[in-house]
Amino acid sequence: MKRRVENKLKKEPLISPDWAPRLSKKEIAWLYQMDATGIRDKEMINEVAFGILARCQSILTATEALRGRAACPVCRGIIKHTGKIDEVLDCPDCEWQGPWRAYQKSFQRKQLVAGGMEKFFEKYVNELPSAKAPQEKMVMIDTLIHRS
Repeated sequence: MKRRVENKLKKEPLISPDWAPRLSKKEIAWLYQMDATGIRDKEMINEVAFGILARCQSILTATEALRGRAACPVCRGIIKHTGKIDEVLDCPDCEWQGPWRAYQKSFQRKQLVAGGMEKFFEKYVNELPSAKAPQEKMVMIDTLIHRS
């Protein structure tokens, strides 16, 4: 669900980006406990694997936005910008508009910047969809978690 705040540019609600939440330590610990006992809960592995996938995608999207390539929260089109705080983002594909300041605030303090982990997040995002076996997904989860 997209969050709405007032759009002072068009006098209507502004659709803000929706960022994937962090997975809880409890979920990850439970997955590891089950794995340690030899129990492979395919459903839980998928839940964690795809939760991490969504989070990685959000991190990569926020990182790109900081580099001047914000993803439109409506159509996912790329909006190039300079990063000036008073700049207005204007999607060339769907006509969405919004202040960069509000867009940037939507991901601040949410640990959504890739830093030195970017190549590992990209690898996970690119490879997880083709992983079939639960054990393969578990190895990918473990590898990513132990890199961070």
